[in-house]
Amino acid sequence: MKKAVLSFIILLNFALYSQEYSDYVLNYQNGNKKEEGVLHLGLKDGTWKYYSPDGKIMAEVDFYKDMLHGANIVYYPDGKVKEEYNYWANERHGSFYENYKNGKPSLKGFYHSNLKDSIWQTYYENGNLQTEVLYKKGLFIKVLNNYDLTGKQTVKDGNGLMTNYFSNLKIQSQGNLEDGLEQGLWTFYHENGLKASEGNFDKAKQVGKWEEWYESGKKKSELNYETGLNIYWYESGNKEMEGSLINSKRENTWTYWYANGQVRSVNNYVNDLRHGLQTKYYENGNKQSEIYYKNGLKDGEAYFWFEDGKKDIDGNFKNDLQDGLWTYWRTDGSKGNEGNFVKGK
Repeated sequence: MKKAVLSFIILLNFALYSQEYSDYVLNYQNGNKKEEGVLHLGLKDGTWKYYSPDGKIMAEVDFYKDMLHGANIVYYPDGKVKEEYNYWANERHGSFYENYKNGKPSLKGFYHSNLKDSIWQTYYENGNLQTEVLYKKGLFIKVLNNYDLTGKQTVKDGNGLMTNYFSNLKIQSQGNLEDGLEQGLWTFYHENGLKASEGNFDKAKQVGKWEEWYESGKKKSELNYETGLNIYWYESGNKEMEGSLINSKRENTWTYWYANGQVRSVNNYVNDLRHGLQTKYYENGNKQSEIYYKNGLKDGEAYFWFEDGKKDIDGNFKNDLQDGLWTYWRTDGSKGNEGNFVKGK
């Protein structure tokens, strides 16, 4: 009798388990597995495996009640581990590891509630340590240490010459650090070895005059971060933008151009806010709109035109809202709707 009761209990538990848990497999059209795992009451649970169309393992991911929870492993096509990290209730939490294809580490760090935290380390492909950087709650704090390809320390306790490299080991950027932050002249390069940009930092903030170049070597921009003229060029040599900063704020007239040399817009600024007339143009040279601004808000007369030069809309703004009489024209030049607005209504 006892054996019968025990057998019944075992069968009952098995039946209940079978109802609660079920295996799940999804295949590609070619018949190969795409993903497989266990469902608990219809929700993903435990370790799930994901495959490429040719049958190679791509990732192993842990779930709990359909949430990312536990280990997450990503693989290269040859089966070597590319990344390892953990989730806690859908948030990255804990150690993070990333490897090169040769199996050596490329990056090590730590997440806290989805944010980078503590010391993060980058490595060269030969396995040597490159950089140690400090983060706190997702914010970059400073560079702690840096080493060159041979293992020689170039930055110690946040001070020294910092060199960053592309994956082909050509120099990407170079400059000095003071207390872990960029300071003084820094130069950035394109992968072809030509300069990409150059200028000065003050405690990691760009200051003074900066210059940028296209990969072809042609000038891209001249920027003055405090006071002075700022210009962008298209690679053709035509201007793209021109305007002045005074005490790091936009002032006076800022002009933008299309690539063909036609003016795109003319904007007026006072204390970094649009103030006065703003005029936009179509690429064919016809006016698109004229709008007046006051302290950053649309305020005053406003005119709009179709691309062929015919009137589109006439109206007025007050405190950034439509106000007063607004008139709309049809594309054939005849007047369409007309009505009055009060505070945008």
